[in-house]
Amino acid sequence: MYKHFFTSFMAIAVFASALCVPSPARADAINNPVNGTVTVEMNPQASQVVQAGAETATSSIEITPAEEQPAAPTATVEITAIPSVADTATSETAVKADIPAAVSAEETQAAQTAETALGRPIAIMVENEPPARPQSGLYAAKILFEIQAEEVTRFMGVYYDLTKSFEIGPIRSARHYFVDISTMFDAVYVHVGGSPMGLAEIAERKINNINDIKGDRGFYRTSERRTPHNLYAKLPNLKKEMERKKYRTETAKPIPFEFTDTKLTSAQLLEKGIQGAQISNVIIPYSRGYKVGYEFNAQENNFTRLYNGRPFKDHRDSTTVKADNVVIMRCNMHIIDEQMRHEMDLYQGGTCEIFIGGHFIAGTWDRDRSSGVFKYYDSSLNDVKFNPGNIIVHIIKPDQIITVDDQTYSYERKAKAKKGKAAKKNRQGSETESEEGAVD
Repeated sequence: MYKHFFTSFMAIAVFASALCVPSPARADAINNPVNGTVTVEMNPQASQVVQAGAETATSSIEITPAEEQPAAPTATVEITAIPSVADTATSETAVKADIPAAVSAEETQAAQTAETALGRPIAIMVENEPPARPQSGLYAAKILFEIQAEEVTRFMGVYYDLTKSFEIGPIRSARHYFVDISTMFDAVYVHVGGSPMGLAEIAERKINNINDIKGDRGFYRTSERRTPHNLYAKLPNLKKEMERKKYRTETAKPIPFEFTDTKLTSAQLLEKGIQGAQISNVIIPYSRGYKVGYEFNAQENNFTRLYNGRPFKDHRDSTTVKADNVVIMRCNMHIIDEQMRHEMDLYQGGTCEIFIGGHFIAGTWDRDRSSGVFKYYDSSLNDVKFNPGNIIVHIIKPDQIITVDDQTYSYERKAKAKKGKAAKKNRQGSETESEEGAVD
Protein backbone atom coordinates (compact mmCIF):
# COMPACT_ATOMS: atom_id res chain seq x y z
CA MET A 1 0.00 0.00 0.00
CA TYR A 2 2.71 2.48 0.96
CA LYS A 3 4.66 1.47 -2.11
CA HIS A 4 1.77 2.30 -4.43
CA PHE A 5 1.16 5.57 -2.56
CA PHE A 6 4.86 6.54 -2.90
CA THR A 7 4.91 5.67 -6.62
CA SER A 8 1.79 7.80 -7.26
CA PHE A 9 3.17 10.69 -5.24
CA MET A 10 6.47 10.66 -7.19
CA ALA A 11 4.62 10.52 -10.51
CA ILE A 12 2.51 13.55 -9.64
CA ALA A 13 5.59 15.46 -8.44
CA VAL A 14 7.43 14.76 -11.70
CA PHE A 15 4.35 15.84 -13.70
CA ALA A 16 4.04 19.12 -11.73
CA SER A 17 7.72 19.96 -12.02
CA ALA A 18 7.62 19.37 -15.76
CA LEU A 19 4.80 21.85 -16.11
CA CYS A 20 6.22 24.53 -13.82
CA VAL A 21 9.99 24.41 -14.54
CA PRO A 22 11.15 24.98 -18.10
CA SER A 23 13.62 22.46 -19.45
CA PRO A 24 17.03 23.72 -20.61
CA ALA A 25 15.86 23.62 -24.21
CA ARG A 26 12.67 25.48 -23.31
CA ALA A 27 14.55 28.14 -21.30
CA ASP A 28 17.02 28.56 -24.12
CA ALA A 29 14.20 29.07 -26.60
CA ILE A 30 12.73 31.82 -24.41
CA ASN A 31 16.06 33.52 -23.70
CA ASN A 32 17.34 33.29 -27.26
CA PRO A 33 14.37 33.39 -29.63
CA VAL A 34 15.34 32.29 -33.14
CA ASN A 35 13.53 31.22 -36.26
CA GLY A 36 13.41 27.48 -36.83
CA THR A 37 12.43 24.39 -34.81
CA VAL A 38 12.42 24.33 -31.04
CA THR A 39 12.23 21.06 -29.09
CA VAL A 40 10.19 21.24 -25.92
CA GLU A 41 10.03 18.44 -23.35
CA MET A 42 6.61 17.71 -21.95
CA ASN A 43 5.02 14.99 -19.83
CA PRO A 44 2.22 12.71 -20.95
CA GLN A 45 -1.08 12.75 -19.15
CA ALA A 46 -1.07 11.94 -15.44
CA SER A 47 -2.63 8.51 -15.90
CA GLN A 48 0.17 7.59 -18.33
CA VAL A 49 2.77 8.83 -15.83
CA VAL A 50 1.46 6.51 -13.11
CA GLN A 51 1.40 3.51 -15.41
CA ALA A 52 4.63 4.10 -17.31
CA GLY A 53 6.83 5.48 -14.56
CA ALA A 54 6.89 9.14 -15.61
CA GLU A 55 8.26 8.61 -19.09
CA THR A 56 8.81 11.80 -21.06
CA ALA A 57 7.97 12.62 -24.64
CA THR A 58 9.18 15.29 -27.03
CA SER A 59 7.24 17.44 -29.49
CA SER A 60 8.38 19.99 -32.04
CA ILE A 61 6.72 23.39 -32.64
CA GLU A 62 7.47 25.20 -35.87
CA ILE A 63 8.02 28.99 -35.47
CA THR A 64 7.57 30.75 -38.80
CA PRO A 65 9.45 34.03 -39.36
CA ALA A 66 7.11 37.01 -39.11
CA GLU A 67 7.99 38.22 -42.62
CA GLU A 68 7.06 34.82 -44.13
CA GLN A 69 3.67 34.55 -42.45
CA PRO A 70 0.54 35.24 -44.54
CA ALA A 71 -1.59 38.22 -43.56
CA ALA A 72 -4.13 37.10 -41.01
CA PRO A 73 -7.70 38.37 -41.22
CA THR A 74 -8.00 38.26 -37.47
CA ALA A 75 -6.50 40.41 -34.73
CA THR A 76 -2.73 40.50 -34.10
CA VAL A 77 -1.39 40.02 -30.59
CA GLU A 78 2.09 41.35 -29.84
CA ILE A 79 4.06 39.14 -27.37
CA THR A 80 7.40 40.42 -26.09
CA ALA A 81 9.96 37.73 -25.23
CA ILE A 82 11.49 37.65 -21.74
CA PRO A 83 15.06 38.98 -21.84
CA SER A 84 17.85 36.57 -21.06
CA VAL A 85 19.53 36.89 -17.69
CA ALA A 86 22.91 36.15 -19.27
CA ASP A 87 22.43 38.48 -22.18
CA THR A 88 20.99 41.89 -21.22
CA ALA A 89 20.26 42.80 -24.87
CA THR A 90 16.49 43.06 -25.40
CA SER A 91 14.89 40.99 -28.15
CA GLU A 92 11.29 41.11 -29.25
CA THR A 93 9.41 38.47 -31.15
CA ALA A 94 6.00 39.19 -32.66
CA VAL A 95 3.78 36.14 -32.72
CA LYS A 96 0.58 36.30 -34.71
CA ALA A 97 -2.29 34.39 -33.17
CA ASP A 98 -5.38 33.36 -35.09
CA ILE A 99 -7.96 34.59 -32.61
CA PRO A 100 -11.26 36.35 -33.37
CA ALA A 101 -11.09 40.16 -33.51
CA ALA A 102 -12.45 41.75 -30.35
CA VAL A 103 -14.44 44.39 -32.28
CA SER A 104 -16.10 43.68 -35.61
CA ALA A 105 -15.88 46.06 -38.57
CA GLU A 106 -19.57 46.84 -38.21
CA GLU A 107 -19.11 47.78 -34.56
CA THR A 108 -16.13 49.98 -35.42
CA GLN A 109 -18.08 51.77 -38.15
CA ALA A 110 -21.02 52.25 -35.80
CA ALA A 111 -18.71 53.75 -33.16
CA GLN A 112 -17.20 56.14 -35.71
CA THR A 113 -20.66 57.16 -36.90
CA ALA A 114 -21.76 57.80 -33.31
CA GLU A 115 -18.79 60.11 -32.81
CA THR A 116 -19.79 62.26 -35.82
CA ALA A 117 -23.55 62.12 -35.34
CA LEU A 118 -25.50 65.34 -34.84
CA GLY A 119 -28.94 65.92 -33.50
CA ARG A 120 -31.30 65.40 -36.43
CA PRO A 121 -32.93 68.70 -37.46
CA ILE A 122 -36.57 69.53 -38.05
CA ALA A 123 -37.77 71.52 -41.09
CA ILE A 124 -41.04 73.38 -40.43
CA MET A 125 -43.35 75.01 -42.98
CA VAL A 126 -44.47 78.50 -41.91
CA GLU A 127 -46.96 80.58 -43.88
CA ASN A 128 -46.62 84.23 -44.88
CA GLU A 129 -50.11 85.41 -45.75
CA PRO A 130 -51.14 88.73 -44.13
CA PRO A 131 -53.30 87.06 -41.41
CA ALA A 132 -50.24 85.04 -40.33
CA ARG A 133 -47.98 88.05 -39.74
CA PRO A 134 -46.04 88.51 -37.62
CA GLN A 135 -44.88 84.92 -37.36
CA SER A 136 -43.36 83.13 -34.40
CA GLY A 137 -39.99 81.43 -34.08
CA LEU A 138 -38.40 82.42 -37.40
CA TYR A 139 -35.57 84.22 -35.61
CA ALA A 140 -34.31 80.93 -34.11
CA ALA A 141 -33.97 78.95 -37.36
CA LYS A 142 -30.42 77.95 -38.21
CA ILE A 143 -31.34 78.09 -41.90
CA LEU A 144 -34.45 79.92 -43.11
CA PHE A 145 -35.74 79.61 -46.68
CA GLU A 146 -38.21 82.02 -48.25
CA ILE A 147 -39.66 81.05 -51.64
CA GLN A 148 -42.57 82.24 -53.76
CA ALA A 149 -45.35 79.70 -53.17
CA GLU A 150 -48.46 81.26 -54.69
CA GLU A 151 -49.14 84.99 -54.69
CA VAL A 152 -47.14 85.31 -51.50
CA THR A 153 -43.99 83.67 -50.21
CA ARG A 154 -43.69 80.84 -47.73
CA PHE A 155 -40.99 79.96 -45.19
CA MET A 156 -39.25 76.76 -44.18
CA GLY A 157 -37.19 77.00 -41.00
CA VAL A 158 -34.53 74.37 -40.23
CA TYR A 159 -33.95 73.91 -36.48
CA TYR A 160 -31.15 71.87 -34.87
CA ASP A 161 -31.46 72.48 -31.13
CA LEU A 162 -34.70 70.70 -30.28
CA THR A 163 -34.37 71.32 -26.53
CA LYS A 164 -35.34 74.98 -26.80
CA SER A 165 -39.01 75.67 -26.19
CA PHE A 166 -40.55 78.55 -28.11
CA GLU A 167 -43.53 78.92 -30.41
CA ILE A 168 -43.15 78.30 -34.15
CA GLY A 169 -45.82 79.10 -36.71
CA PRO A 170 -48.37 79.46 -38.10
CA ILE A 171 -47.59 76.08 -39.66
CA ARG A 172 -48.95 75.40 -43.14
CA SER A 173 -48.94 72.83 -45.91
CA ALA A 174 -46.22 71.08 -47.87
CA ARG A 175 -44.85 72.16 -51.23
CA HIS A 176 -42.74 69.74 -53.26
CA TYR A 177 -39.75 72.08 -53.68
CA PHE A 178 -39.56 72.67 -49.93
CA VAL A 179 -39.74 68.90 -49.35
CA ASP A 180 -36.92 68.44 -51.85
CA ILE A 181 -34.74 71.05 -50.14
CA SER A 182 -35.32 69.49 -46.71
CA THR A 183 -33.53 66.31 -47.83
CA MET A 184 -30.16 68.10 -47.95
CA PHE A 185 -30.42 68.39 -44.15
CA ASP A 186 -31.82 64.89 -43.51
CA ALA A 187 -34.55 66.77 -41.67
CA VAL A 188 -37.91 65.55 -40.37
CA TYR A 189 -40.45 67.58 -42.36
CA VAL A 190 -43.25 69.23 -40.34
CA HIS A 191 -46.43 70.41 -42.08
CA VAL A 192 -50.23 70.32 -42.15
CA GLY A 193 -51.54 68.69 -45.31
CA GLY A 194 -50.11 69.77 -48.62
CA SER A 195 -50.50 70.14 -52.35
CA PRO A 196 -50.80 66.89 -54.34
CA MET A 197 -47.23 67.29 -55.61
CA GLY A 198 -45.99 68.03 -52.11
CA LEU A 199 -47.65 64.96 -50.63
CA ALA A 200 -46.48 62.82 -53.55
CA GLU A 201 -42.89 63.99 -52.99
CA ILE A 202 -43.11 62.92 -49.33
CA ALA A 203 -44.57 59.52 -50.22
CA GLU A 204 -42.28 58.74 -53.16
CA ARG A 205 -39.09 59.64 -51.31
CA LYS A 206 -40.30 58.19 -48.00
CA ILE A 207 -39.60 61.41 -46.14
CA ASN A 208 -39.97 61.20 -42.35
CA ASN A 209 -42.67 63.76 -41.63
CA ILE A 210 -45.01 65.00 -38.91
CA ASN A 211 -48.41 65.95 -40.38
CA ASP A 212 -51.20 67.51 -38.34
CA ILE A 213 -53.84 66.38 -40.86
CA LYS A 214 -52.82 62.76 -40.25
CA GLY A 215 -53.36 63.17 -36.51
CA ASP A 216 -49.69 63.41 -35.63
CA ARG A 217 -48.96 65.01 -32.27
CA GLY A 218 -46.98 68.06 -31.20
CA PHE A 219 -49.31 70.76 -32.59
CA TYR A 220 -51.75 73.15 -30.96
CA ARG A 221 -54.10 75.93 -32.08
CA THR A 222 -54.57 79.35 -30.54
CA SER A 223 -57.80 81.31 -30.22
CA GLU A 224 -56.34 84.70 -31.14
CA ARG A 225 -56.25 83.91 -34.87
CA ARG A 226 -58.73 82.16 -37.09
CA THR A 227 -58.12 78.82 -38.78
CA PRO A 228 -55.98 78.02 -40.74
CA HIS A 229 -53.66 80.77 -39.48
CA ASN A 230 -53.43 79.57 -35.87
CA LEU A 231 -51.56 76.23 -35.87
CA TYR A 232 -48.30 76.21 -33.88
CA ALA A 233 -45.76 73.80 -32.38
CA LYS A 234 -42.76 73.72 -30.06
CA LEU A 235 -39.56 71.81 -30.75
CA PRO A 236 -39.46 69.59 -27.60
CA ASN A 237 -42.98 68.35 -28.39
CA LEU A 238 -42.04 67.64 -31.99
CA LYS A 239 -38.99 65.73 -30.82
CA LYS A 240 -41.24 63.56 -28.64
CA GLU A 241 -43.33 62.86 -31.72
CA MET A 242 -40.20 61.90 -33.64
CA GLU A 243 -39.41 59.38 -30.91
CA ARG A 244 -43.00 58.11 -30.77
CA LYS A 245 -42.95 57.51 -34.53
CA LYS A 246 -39.56 55.80 -34.13
CA TYR A 247 -37.75 58.23 -36.40
CA ARG A 248 -34.00 58.61 -36.07
CA THR A 249 -33.07 61.46 -33.73
CA GLU A 250 -29.47 61.70 -34.98
CA THR A 251 -27.94 62.29 -38.38
CA ALA A 252 -24.51 61.78 -39.92
CA LYS A 253 -25.10 64.72 -42.29
CA PRO A 254 -23.28 67.88 -41.23
CA ILE A 255 -24.84 71.31 -41.73
CA PRO A 256 -24.46 71.64 -45.53
CA PHE A 257 -22.72 75.03 -45.56
CA GLU A 258 -19.07 75.95 -45.13
CA PHE A 259 -18.33 78.38 -42.29
CA THR A 260 -15.28 80.38 -41.29
CA ASP A 261 -13.84 79.93 -37.79
CA THR A 262 -14.79 83.46 -36.71
CA LYS A 263 -17.12 86.17 -37.96
CA LEU A 264 -15.34 88.40 -40.45
CA THR A 265 -16.10 91.96 -41.48
CA SER A 266 -16.15 93.16 -45.07
CA ALA A 267 -12.75 94.81 -44.55
CA GLN A 268 -11.28 91.54 -43.27
CA LEU A 269 -12.77 89.61 -46.19
CA LEU A 270 -11.27 92.11 -48.61
CA GLU A 271 -7.88 91.70 -46.90
CA LYS A 272 -8.16 87.96 -47.47
CA GLY A 273 -8.74 88.60 -51.17
CA ILE A 274 -12.46 87.75 -51.12
CA GLN A 275 -13.95 89.61 -54.05
CA GLY A 276 -16.88 91.92 -53.39
CA ALA A 277 -17.77 95.23 -51.84
CA GLN A 278 -18.93 96.64 -48.52
CA ILE A 279 -22.66 97.48 -48.49
CA SER A 280 -25.32 98.66 -46.04
CA ASN A 281 -28.80 97.82 -47.38
CA VAL A 282 -30.56 95.16 -49.45
CA ILE A 283 -34.17 95.33 -50.68
CA ILE A 284 -36.21 92.53 -52.30
CA PRO A 285 -39.53 94.04 -53.52
CA TYR A 286 -41.65 90.90 -53.84
CA SER A 287 -44.88 92.87 -54.29
CA ARG A 288 -46.38 96.27 -53.57
CA GLY A 289 -47.60 95.18 -50.14
CA TYR A 290 -44.66 92.96 -49.25
CA LYS A 291 -41.13 94.30 -49.38
CA VAL A 292 -38.27 92.44 -47.67
CA GLY A 293 -35.17 94.34 -46.64
CA TYR A 294 -31.91 93.88 -44.75
CA GLU A 295 -30.01 96.62 -42.98
CA PHE A 296 -26.42 96.02 -41.94
CA ASN A 297 -25.59 96.44 -38.24
CA ALA A 298 -21.86 97.15 -38.05
CA GLN A 299 -21.72 96.75 -34.27
CA GLU A 300 -23.10 93.18 -34.39
CA ASN A 301 -21.71 92.39 -37.84
CA ASN A 302 -25.06 91.08 -39.06
CA PHE A 303 -28.22 92.18 -40.87
CA THR A 304 -31.55 93.21 -39.37
CA ARG A 305 -34.43 91.84 -41.42
CA LEU A 306 -37.01 94.47 -42.45
CA TYR A 307 -40.64 94.08 -43.45
CA ASN A 308 -41.90 97.07 -45.44
CA GLY A 309 -39.05 99.13 -44.03
CA ARG A 310 -39.50 98.18 -40.36
CA PRO A 311 -37.69 95.58 -38.22
CA PHE A 312 -39.30 92.17 -38.62
CA LYS A 313 -40.18 91.11 -35.05
CA ASP A 314 -41.44 87.91 -33.49
CA HIS A 315 -45.13 87.67 -32.66
CA ARG A 316 -44.62 86.34 -29.12
CA ASP A 317 -41.57 88.04 -27.65
CA SER A 318 -40.84 90.79 -30.20
CA THR A 319 -37.38 89.38 -30.93
CA THR A 320 -36.06 90.97 -34.13
CA VAL A 321 -35.16 88.53 -36.89
CA LYS A 322 -31.50 88.94 -37.84
CA ALA A 323 -29.20 87.26 -40.33
CA ASP A 324 -25.47 86.68 -40.18
CA ASN A 325 -25.62 85.68 -43.84
CA VAL A 326 -28.15 86.32 -46.63
CA VAL A 327 -28.27 84.42 -49.93
CA ILE A 328 -30.45 85.38 -52.89
CA MET A 329 -30.60 82.53 -55.44
CA ARG A 330 -32.02 83.13 -58.90
CA CYS A 331 -33.92 80.17 -60.33
CA ASN A 332 -36.20 79.58 -63.31
CA MET A 333 -39.77 79.17 -62.09
CA HIS A 334 -43.26 79.39 -63.56
CA ILE A 335 -46.90 79.17 -62.51
CA ILE A 336 -48.47 75.76 -63.19
CA ASP A 337 -52.17 76.10 -62.26
CA GLU A 338 -55.05 78.41 -61.46
CA GLN A 339 -54.11 78.37 -57.78
CA MET A 340 -50.90 80.22 -58.76
CA ARG A 341 -48.67 77.37 -57.56
CA HIS A 342 -45.11 77.39 -58.80
CA GLU A 343 -42.71 74.92 -60.33
CA MET A 344 -38.98 75.60 -60.29
CA ASP A 345 -35.74 73.93 -61.31
CA LEU A 346 -33.57 73.71 -58.23
CA TYR A 347 -30.82 71.74 -59.98
CA GLN A 348 -29.96 73.89 -62.98
CA GLY A 349 -27.60 76.30 -61.24
CA GLY A 350 -27.59 80.05 -61.80
CA THR A 351 -26.55 83.40 -60.43
CA CYS A 352 -26.85 84.57 -56.86
CA GLU A 353 -26.13 87.50 -54.56
CA ILE A 354 -24.46 86.65 -51.26
CA PHE A 355 -24.17 88.94 -48.24
CA ILE A 356 -21.77 87.91 -45.47
CA GLY A 357 -21.91 90.49 -42.72
CA GLY A 358 -21.64 93.72 -44.68
CA HIS A 359 -19.84 92.14 -47.64
CA PHE A 360 -21.56 91.70 -51.01
CA ILE A 361 -20.49 88.89 -53.35
CA ALA A 362 -21.99 88.46 -56.82
CA GLY A 363 -21.58 84.79 -57.64
CA THR A 364 -23.18 81.59 -58.87
CA TRP A 365 -24.88 78.58 -57.33
CA ASP A 366 -24.95 74.92 -58.20
CA ARG A 367 -26.37 71.76 -56.66
CA ASP A 368 -24.93 68.33 -56.06
CA ARG A 369 -27.40 65.78 -57.40
CA SER A 370 -26.37 62.93 -55.12
CA SER A 371 -26.50 64.84 -51.81
CA GLY A 372 -28.91 67.62 -52.83
CA VAL A 373 -26.56 70.19 -51.27
CA PHE A 374 -26.43 73.72 -52.70
CA LYS A 375 -22.96 75.02 -53.57
CA TYR A 376 -22.06 78.70 -53.78
CA TYR A 377 -19.15 80.28 -55.65
CA ASP A 378 -17.74 83.77 -56.03
CA SER A 379 -17.03 85.34 -59.43
CA SER A 380 -13.74 83.40 -59.62
CA LEU A 381 -15.55 80.12 -58.89
CA ASN A 382 -14.03 79.79 -55.41
CA ASP A 383 -16.20 78.13 -52.74
CA VAL A 384 -17.94 80.68 -50.53
CA LYS A 385 -17.53 80.32 -46.77
CA PHE A 386 -20.13 81.92 -44.52
CA ASN A 387 -19.78 83.67 -41.19
CA PRO A 388 -20.71 81.51 -38.18
CA GLY A 389 -24.37 81.94 -37.29
CA ASN A 390 -27.62 81.70 -39.22
CA ILE A 391 -28.39 81.96 -42.93
CA ILE A 392 -31.52 83.27 -44.65
CA VAL A 393 -31.92 82.01 -48.23
CA HIS A 394 -34.28 83.65 -50.76
CA ILE A 395 -35.09 81.87 -54.03
CA ILE A 396 -36.39 84.29 -56.66
CA LYS A 397 -36.94 84.50 -60.43
CA PRO A 398 -33.93 85.40 -62.59
CA ASP A 399 -35.48 88.74 -63.61
CA GLN A 400 -36.52 89.75 -60.08
CA ILE A 401 -35.07 93.17 -59.32
CA ILE A 402 -33.25 93.70 -56.03
CA THR A 403 -31.61 96.85 -54.74
CA VAL A 404 -28.21 96.84 -53.05
CA ASP A 405 -27.60 100.27 -51.55
CA ASP A 406 -28.55 102.49 -54.51
CA GLN A 407 -27.88 100.03 -57.30
CA THR A 408 -30.40 97.60 -58.79
CA TYR A 409 -29.53 94.06 -59.86
CA SER A 410 -31.36 91.71 -62.17
CA TYR A 411 -30.18 88.74 -64.23
CA GLU A 412 -32.31 87.61 -67.14
CA ARG A 413 -30.06 84.69 -67.99
CA LYS A 414 -28.03 82.47 -65.72
CA ALA A 415 -24.28 82.84 -65.48
CA LYS A 416 -22.01 79.92 -66.25
CA ALA A 417 -22.01 77.65 -63.22
CA LYS A 418 -18.95 75.81 -61.91
CA LYS A 419 -20.23 72.45 -63.11
CA GLY A 420 -22.38 71.59 -66.09
CA LYS A 421 -25.89 70.81 -64.93
CA ALA A 422 -28.62 68.95 -66.78
CA ALA A 423 -32.04 70.40 -66.06
CA LYS A 424 -34.12 68.36 -63.67
CA LYS A 425 -37.01 66.69 -65.49
CA ASN A 426 -40.20 68.72 -65.02
CA ARG A 427 -43.04 66.97 -63.30
CA GLN A 428 -46.01 66.31 -65.56
CA GLY A 429 -49.55 67.54 -65.10
CA SER A 430 -51.11 70.34 -63.16
CA GLU A 431 -51.44 70.45 -59.40
CA THR A 432 -54.86 70.48 -57.78
CA GLU A 433 -55.48 70.71 -54.08
CA SER A 434 -56.22 67.38 -52.41
CA GLU A 435 -58.78 66.84 -49.72
CA GLU A 436 -55.93 66.16 -47.31
CA GLY A 437 -54.55 69.63 -47.92
CA ALA A 438 -57.89 71.40 -47.71
CA VAL A 439 -56.68 73.53 -44.79
CA ASP A 440 -53.90 74.87 -46.98
